[in-house]
Amino acid sequence: MQKTPRWVIERSNAWVERCKSLAKNFDRTLERSNAKLQLCFIRLMLKRLAAA
Repeated sequence: MQKTPRWVIERSNAWVERCKSLAKNFDRTLERSNAKLQLCFIRLMLKRLAAA
């Protein structure tokens, strides 16, 4: 198993911090938190595809 470089983790954390819906995480379940995280990255991918 390969170790993930630290810069990949830091960059991902910076992207997540830009998602306003995740800034205040008051979700009571792990499933909802995970769904919001996935939506944040989907939104990021869509923005980059639209810009291309």
